Amino acid sequence: MTGELIGRGRDCDVFHDGPDRVLRRNRAGTSTEVEALTMRHVAAHGDPCPEVYDAQGPDIVVQRLDGSTMHDGMSRRPWTMAAARTLADLIDRVT
Repeated sequence: MTGELIGRGRDCDVFHDGPDRVLRRNRAGTSTEVEALTMRHVAAHGDPCPEVYDAQGPDIVVQRLDGSTMHDGMSRRPWTMAAARTLADLIDRVT
């Protein structure tokens, strides 16, 4: 059974899946298994990434992270560009 819908993105719906977990379901039915492998690889190399608990078909269950989004931060204080620097650092670390 899927929990309460708590968010929607471009491709996925996000559902409550317990106190520290969310289930993200791809609406087009696209598999999330490669994404899960990538996230596990990133975390194994010490980079920040939500923990992956399960991935089957269009569903991936990951650690719930609460807080504002990078978009929210840049919208409220665009002159700081802190979120852009953080994103650039993460991309540099992964590539």
